[in-house]
Amino acid sequence: IKQLARRSTVTPGGAACAYNDIIPADHCLHDVQDVSNLNHPKADLNKGQYGCVGHALHVAKKLLPFMPARAGILLVPCGRGDSG
Repeated sequence: IKQLARRSTVTPGGAACAYNDIIPADHCLHDVQDVSNLNHPKADLNKGQYGCVGHALHVAKKLLPFMPARAGILLVPCGRGDSG
């Protein structure tokens, strides 16, 4: 499961990337609005628990078993915080 990059790093403080690079999808997907700094008060940043958790990765993980073995999922960020 991959996503199109929208920020300058894959994860906060992580490897560099450019707009529209195909990068691994994680729990805090790149969005039109960068929400990687909006952390839950009990989040452990040392464990990578940063940002907001959306539904796209969860849905993609549920769909993956029904897809052909050589297929994948590319998430295209188009959401904005509080968009639904």
